[in-house]
Amino acid sequence: MQRRILVSLFLLALATSVSACSDTWHGAKQDTGDNLRATGNAVSK
Repeated sequence: MQRRILVSLFLLALATSVSACSDTWHGAKQDTGDNLRATGNAVSK
């Protein structure tokens, strides 16, 4: 019984961390794209 609880908690923690990493990567890619567009606009002025 304890083993099942520990495995369940581990899987829950793993799923949470993977989804958090996915959100972080998505945000980082979006920020990079925004920065590149802003830099391109500043250079073309």
